[in-house]
Amino acid sequence: MQKRILKQSWLWLLLLLLLFLFISFMTSPTSREQYPPYVSNSPSPTGVKAIYTYLEKEFEVTTWNHSPELLPTSAGNLLIMVEPFFMPSSEEFVKYEQFLANGNSILLLQNNPKDMFDLSTKIIPGDMSEEMFTTVTDNDGKEFMADIYSFVRLMPANTDKVLLNDQVGVIAIKRHVGNGTLIIANTPQWMTNKLILKDDHLPLLLSLFNELTFDKVLFDEYIHQSKGFMNYVRAYPLWFTFLLIQGILLTSFILWKRGKRFGPILVAREESVRFSDESIKALSAWNLQGRSYHESLHVQVEYVKLLLQEKWGIPFSQSWKDTEDQLERKCKRMTKEEQRNFINGMEKVLDDTHLSKKDYLSWSKRIDNLRKEVEGE
Repeated sequence: MQKRILKQSWLWLLLLLLLFLFISFMTSPTSREQYPPYVSNSPSPTGVKAIYTYLEKEFEVTTWNHSPELLPTSAGNLLIMVEPFFMPSSEEFVKYEQFLANGNSILLLQNNPKDMFDLSTKIIPGDMSEEMFTTVTDNDGKEFMADIYSFVRLMPANTDKVLLNDQVGVIAIKRHVGNGTLIIANTPQWMTNKLILKDDHLPLLLSLFNELTFDKVLFDEYIHQSKGFMNYVRAYPLWFTFLLIQGILLTSFILWKRGKRFGPILVAREESVRFSDESIKALSAWNLQGRSYHESLHVQVEYVKLLLQEKWGIPFSQSWKDTEDQLERKCKRMTKEEQRNFINGMEKVLDDTHLSKKDYLSWSKRIDNLRKEVEGE
């Protein structure tokens, strides 16, 4: 009784604790919404909502959340890719290149765009913990002041056009792909709400846009989506995830208290030793090698008579001759003649102490057939 009361007390304590946690979670003040960096709907300092809103005044602007294979096939679109969170696959790069070849444009801004669209980069010496305030020169020789946060510089191909550079290397290039145009720059920080109006960042960005011809702007948010498990977690509301985790913990605790164990079922050693197939095979081999046919047959007959008593109600002490009428009513697989021959032959073979192997195997099979019928196999 005391154990039962103690168990109920622990259960109520756990329920009260879960209820307290749930009420605390639901009544806690809403914290400021967190945004990933470089997303187009983020008003935080690391977001790019400012340039998104600016472009909306002149063009049709929208976000693109799908894989590149669904990009529009019509011309006149500009896809803006700001600091991708992952490297697209080779199949996805093929779709981006098809998008360009159809007469569209891509503006890629990434700190280290190495291997993006087969671009090569080089690392420059310097303190990588701070930005570099430098003079940026465009292709007309005009100078601008800007912060460079990337410690790599682009290595353009012979057919690429250099748009921006500083004292240590190339910052932005322009490349023609089919009927489209690709611009790559290593300055995604210029697009952020915090830095877009600092120094000459906005004029430099506008100079890159002026190199392109487009009617519609797409901000690529597919490259900002999480890959793997966290992508599925973020698909559900936070309160639902919280309740789901609490439910899993509560269910595990209840199962643990009820004595459930998660693991393999271990058979007791004495059971496997006494009743395993290996033991039966060893006993059979011992009887065959010792030619103990007579003793083995007696063991089988006694086992069948035990079954006859349990299943059909035929007393174990009765002789085979006395069971003839009862077997005739119960046994359906043997004819009356077969039953009579079986009973008469059984009486003789049990008295034969010099039973041959051939007769032993024959009678062992007939006894086994009777056993199967009694057991209903």
